[in-house]
Amino acid sequence: MRRILGISWKDKVTNTEVLSRAGLPTMFTLLRQRRLRWLGHVRRMEDGRIPKDLLYGELISGKRRTGRPQLRFKDVCKRDLKALDIDTEHWEDLASDRSRWRCTLFRQLKSGEVRLMHSAEEKRIRRKELYNRTESAYRYASAGLHAAESDTLLGLMKEKMEGTNRDLDGDTFEKKVATFQEAAADLEEEVNEAEEDAALGLVEDELEKLEEELEEVNYGPQK
Repeated sequence: MRRILGISWKDKVTNTEVLSRAGLPTMFTLLRQRRLRWLGHVRRMEDGRIPKDLLYGELISGKRRTGRPQLRFKDVCKRDLKALDIDTEHWEDLASDRSRWRCTLFRQLKSGEVRLMHSAEEKRIRRKELYNRTESAYRYASAGLHAAESDTLLGLMKEKMEGTNRDLDGDTFEKKVATFQEAAADLEEEVNEAEEDAALGLVEDELEKLEEELEEVNYGPQK
């Protein structure tokens, strides 16, 4: 789609903007539309049809592997219904009327698409803010470190030039400078480690928030 519209990655155009220019919905919305349309079609089938038996039937025996099982088609459809604010208890009444079912899907999919776009934009803004905060903190720490290093070196040079310390010969001066540079390197390493830890903490917090929001989008608010 980007190639068709002549949009390069250098243009820094978001996926949301690309879809908006093309007048297309997201893949989430397209898949939901296809699944729920088929769900309504199967609901209106006569009893005894194989697709309807598979939708409403359940296995008498058998077991699943340990862990979260793969979702069945009906489970995915139920998740879609919740995401679109369609009552999961009375959807069959709506689906029995083809025109009414399609009108409901059109309306709810449109509002769901708007929510998806807003959610994606908010997440992008939060990621950008997190990056900016981390970058600003790193620059601030680096600027302070370089300023301290420059001031100390300037003081040593001034002390040597003015001759206030008679014991500060050339060798002693070089040793002090070397010692200070080693200490500055250690300090810079500590600052970088602290910055990485802080950034990691912010990223973990952000990931937890994104996971909670994703669960709300997929399964609805947790009660």
